[in-house]
Amino acid sequence: GKRYVLSYSLRAPSGVRVDAIVRRAGPSDYSDLGLVNSTTGTGAWQTQTIEFNGTNSSAAARLDFDVYGAGVKVYLR
Repeated sequence: GKRYVLSYSLRAPSGVRVDAIVRRAGPSDYSDLGLVNSTTGTGAWQTQTIEFNGTNSSAAARLDFDVYGAGVKVYLR
């Protein structure tokens, strides 16, 4: 697959898990396309730079950030 680089910064409360996922856009298939990366928040800004190979092609792909925890505020830049 094609090689990609994703870079972002996030700030999440300490202990909160945030997953960055590149996946199909649905509506019947939301499978990942080569990137599922978990980060655990520290309360401070954290920068992530991830290189990955796409496992498939898709004309409709998206980047999701899944946050684990009800009412949790996470900041991205």
